Amino acid sequence: MATAIPTFILGFLWGTPGPNDSIELIEFKLRFYYASIAIEVIGFVIIGCLHKNNRFWHLFLVASVLWVFSLSNYFVKPFSFGSLIQNFLHVFIAMLIGGTISLIFVRRSKRL
Repeated sequence: MATAIPTFILGFLWGTPGPNDSIELIEFKLRFYYASIAIEVIGFVIIGCLHKNNRFWHLFLVASVLWVFSLSNYFVKPFSFGSLIQNFLHVFIAMLIGGTISLIFVRRSKRL
């Protein structure tokens, strides 16, 4: 939710960078994009730390829900199948990075 709502607002207000955008607007959009990636990775780290067992399965479910929720951006600006796949890869790469970082902080609990 922390990334889906801001990107929805960004898409609604500004759309994607275009040829008529000023350099300042393009830089703002890129900064917003990088900040949303950072928030997304941090969110996956926190979720990964909370779920020690079956961590990546739970992260996969959370990433799937986030990706499906991001499809609501279609009502703001229609997108192609290629951008749908790109968004899918973006979410799941952030999930893998966040889940891997969470392994550093919290190890899997030992089963008896």
